[in-house]
Amino acid sequence: MLFRVPEPSIEDLQEVSPKNPCLWQLRDGRWKTAVLTRQLATLLQGGTNIVVALEVLGSQVDDARLGLILNDISGKLQAGYNFSGGLSCFPNVFSPTFVGLVRAGESSGQLEGNLHRLATMLEAEAILLRKVSSAMIYPLFVLATTVVLTLFLFYTVLPNFVYIFEEMHVPLPWITRLLMWATHAVRNPGAWLVAVGGLLHLAMLRKTPTGRAILYRFLQRVPLLGKALHYSALTRYCWIMESGVASGLPLSLAIRLAGEASGSPALEQDVAEVLACLQSGQPLSGHYTANSEIYSRLMGNLVALGEESSSLSTVLASLSHWFNEEADCRLQFFQATMEPALMAFVSLLVGTVVVGIFLPLYSFLGKLGV
Repeated sequence: MLFRVPEPSIEDLQEVSPKNPCLWQLRDGRWKTAVLTRQLATLLQGGTNIVVALEVLGSQVDDARLGLILNDISGKLQAGYNFSGGLSCFPNVFSPTFVGLVRAGESSGQLEGNLHRLATMLEAEAILLRKVSSAMIYPLFVLATTVVLTLFLFYTVLPNFVYIFEEMHVPLPWITRLLMWATHAVRNPGAWLVAVGGLLHLAMLRKTPTGRAILYRFLQRVPLLGKALHYSALTRYCWIMESGVASGLPLSLAIRLAGEASGSPALEQDVAEVLACLQSGQPLSGHYTANSEIYSRLMGNLVALGEESSSLSTVLASLSHWFNEEADCRLQFFQATMEPALMAFVSLLVGTVVVGIFLPLYSFLGKLGV
């Protein structure tokens, strides 16, 4: 039986070199981790030793980095680490939620069951995030293409019309003056420096917790997409909480892991209030109902039933399934709505340019009597 040794602290992990595998990240890591977890659970359920199972999977995976990570964890197990301690050495691959549920499985003797539960959760989460990404790809591509072509138009074609309008010495409509201002801005190097600096600042801000929170709140205000993101966050919240409760974790720890894994700043920040409610002896359903704008009224009602019937885990599983279906439906509706909306936006942009160019020309030719 493997004995426990002190596990690496966060400070230890921050001291490692960037070339160290501890800081590696996997491309499409969530899906690869789900497949790996399912395979590992199957091997352990068949009676394979965990060290042997890791070595076998490490030699079979397509991702070379993942293979090296599995071999490293296998070596740590032989050196005396427990499995969760080996996983915690790779925080960019195995999240604190993953490690926490594995640790709960080790403590309760339900490691295989927890791994199967983790695999199911990761597979569903990977599918949901792929749907969110695919829903965003088309509108972002259309918007990016529109912006590039518009900038090209303002940089190459419109300057000639601006010169003509300036030579007319006649009052111009506001829409034409707006086009002339935009043309001068596009051809101004200072404006490009400000734009590039702003984009770099946003890219750096996005890597910080504050920046991610601002981006998430902005996306939540996008019609149709905001509700889909909200339901997907609730799906992950209920998945993690249900898995933690079913695997024997203390409810307070399951709630904390659920908030961290939800991806929603509102849910993560509300964890402290939920734990305070739990410590004071109040039912969770009361807090969820009182904060239905963060959660949902359905969640408060069903959690109340789960608390009364001592079936909280079953209720959370049903909620996660319902939220997942709701997020999927709203994403499909968002995709179906975005195409005509983007076509209307492009048409409006083209129409604005055409009207801004020909309106003063038509008025000028009318004064000449042509």
